[in-house]
Amino acid sequence: MLVSIEGRVTNQLVLLNALACLSQLTLIGNTS
Repeated sequence: MLVSIEGRVTNQLVLLNALACLSQLTLIGNTS
């Protein structure tokens, strides 16, 4: 159970980081 929960948390963190990077790139592209 712990392993599965940890895996889900890490996956969510990775997705959040990817979304943050994409949002920053889009903001930079719009400003420039």
